[in-house]
This record gives sequence, structure tokens and C-alpha cells, in this order.
Amino acid sequence: TARRVARVLLPLWRKTIVALALSLAALGANVGLLATAGYLLAAAAMQPLLASLAFPMTAVRVLGVSRAVLRYGERLVAHGAVLAWLADMRLWLFGRLVPLAPGALARRGGDVLARLTADLEELQNLYLRVLLPLAVAALAVASIGAVLLIASPVLALVATICLLAVGLGDRKSVV
Repeated sequence: TARRVARVLLPLWRKTIVALALSLAALGANVGLLATAGYLLAAAAMQPLLASLAFPMTAVRVLGVSRAVLRYGERLVAHGAVLAWLADMRLWLFGRLVPLAPGALARRGGDVLARLTADLEELQNLYLRVLLPLAVAALAVASIGAVLLIASPVLALVATICLLAVGLGDRKSVV
């Protein structure tokens, strides 16, 4: 079944790579925003000169806006690709069903058409809500492991195992 889904979704691979890159960049901006905002709050508690906080304040603004823009771009690319693919799949499906219309679909043609269209809609949800977020999570875990590998192989291994355990244990994020 996974091979069939992969074969059907193969035309989306270019836009999927762009969507993955945008999603990872948005995730990086998210992490940067969290870290910079935390630093800014801790530094502001020390009551330094306002000029020394200019860079972190600017970074918070830039990261906040870039996170939203990157997330919007990722959604635009991914949904655009899936909707164009769905249009092609519907044309293919209707092209296959039209020759069957006079005879084989005479009694229950509407039911068959509704069922097949609903199945196509489910493939859209599979791509947008399962496969793409799963790929982003896998790439994020691999990236974190690679960065931590520079500091300590043991730390990288422990962090990767913990992240995988949390990701696999959280059933709400998958369905």
C-alpha cells in the first residue's frame, strides 16, 4: 500500500521538497524566536542600557515575521501542489468512468462517483496532514542529531532517541 501511495504522489516531489525546506526554515525561525525572546527577557531583567537590547529586540521582530511568512509559503506551496494534483487525478478518474457510464454505472453511478471522489480527498489529507508533517519531523530530528553530534556523540544519540520516543509516543500528532 505504501508503494501505491508513493507512486500516486510521485508527481508532487519537486514541490514537496520546496514545502519541506520552507517548513524546516519556519521551524528554525520558531526555535530562534523562542531562544531570542528568552534571552531578551532574561537580559531585560538585569536592567541594562536599552541600546544593548536593540539587536535582540530586532531579532525577535524579524524572526516573528519570518516565521509567519515561511509558514504561509509552505502552506501555499503544499496546498497548491495537492490541489493541482487532485484536479489532474479527477480528470483521470472521470476519463476512466465516462466509458463505463451507460452500462456498468447505470444503477449506482452516483454512489460510485461519490465514493471515489471521497477517496481522492482522503489522499489530500494523507499528504497534507500525515506525510508532510512526518517528513518534517524526521528531518528536524535528524538535523538536531547532526548538530549535537558536533558537540558530543553520546548527547546526540540520547537526544535523538528521546525525540524519537516522544514523536512516536504522541499519537495526536500523527492522526
